Amino acid sequence: MTSRPKAIDGKVFNMKHEINMDKMLELYSKEYDFHFCRIDEIEDVVDFIDKYWKKNHILVLSRALLDWQHLDRQRNRYNFSLARNRKSNEIHALLGFIPIGQFDPALQQYAFYGAIWKVREDVAPVGLGILVYHYACKELLPYFWGSIGISKEGCKNYVTTIGEMEHYFLLNPQCEQFNIAQNVEKYRNFNLRNRDGWTCHPLSLQQYKSLSVKLPLFINIYGLKTKNYYINRYFLHPVYKYHFLAIKEGETVKAVVIYRKCAANNSTCLRIIDFIGKFNALEKISGSLISLLVEEKCEYIDFLVANADFASIERAGFINKKTTENAVVPNWFEPFVQENKPLNYSFWCYDHGYLPILFKGDSDQDRPNLPWW
Repeated sequence: MTSRPKAIDGKVFNMKHEINMDKMLELYSKEYDFHFCRIDEIEDVVDFIDKYWKKNHILVLSRALLDWQHLDRQRNRYNFSLARNRKSNEIHALLGFIPIGQFDPALQQYAFYGAIWKVREDVAPVGLGILVYHYACKELLPYFWGSIGISKEGCKNYVTTIGEMEHYFLLNPQCEQFNIAQNVEKYRNFNLRNRDGWTCHPLSLQQYKSLSVKLPLFINIYGLKTKNYYINRYFLHPVYKYHFLAIKEGETVKAVVIYRKCAANNSTCLRIIDFIGKFNALEKISGSLISLLVEEKCEYIDFLVANADFASIERAGFINKKTTENAVVPNWFEPFVQENKPLNYSFWCYDHGYLPILFKGDSDQDRPNLPWW
């Protein structure tokens, strides 16, 4: 990306409204100060989240996690778009957002994921919520804006594309009792093997750093990311321990699986959170994934993804949960809910032909929700 796109006059890019949002923002600005959160305002934001979003939310309890996700040290601000009432001085609406550049400062500020979006419905006029979003777009001039975990009702008014993440799982065939997943025994596959010449190996941070950026897997990274993005987003996460698994043909790394281990009901599973490379590499190392599950004594490994090469994922032995009969593969672990919980996504892009491949690690869907200390 060499240049940033220009804003589209008078509209929030792909908004399906006939109202001129710039005029609406100008009108509401008589009563509200729209701006990004200053460093000295963060206590007000934390108080707002605690009172009007969720009591004792993890971003309220942990300043370290809040800073990791939202503090923009380059611009000396927090990445929240605010609407502060001029008379009462209270925040009546806010939108948190995460630039891709949060995890690689060398990246331009052109791709963003939405996070907490909340309006005080008891005092805010109609439309204030969409205006904190419009203000962010007007100031940031994004090329791409996505959201994962948003309700379909919450996103249909301002994005061009909404959908549901596909949820795939691969069972440990040696697991005799499933305490996390339910009704899945019939989907065990005892015949998965690696293709000749293909292997898997754990990657340490130093080993990952030593990989050449000229490798094909780094040339067209999904989601406008960079090699350094994965270091700061996953290797250097302040709480979670992520594992990097290199998929190799001979001595050449063809892809990297990023996963972490989750526990519930006295059992464990592995969750693929992100992926680098072409998906067809997965079908070459199915046997290694089974060996990993057996070695880690995990029930299964799962994979939430959108707009991917699903045929390759299925040839690797993964089962799409939608195609099963009453299988339960939970998505919520903090706190644990033993139910199928769909994960919706939305996005728009300045390039109408761009179809992003989305992973659970994008946006704020893979972060702690409970205290870990």
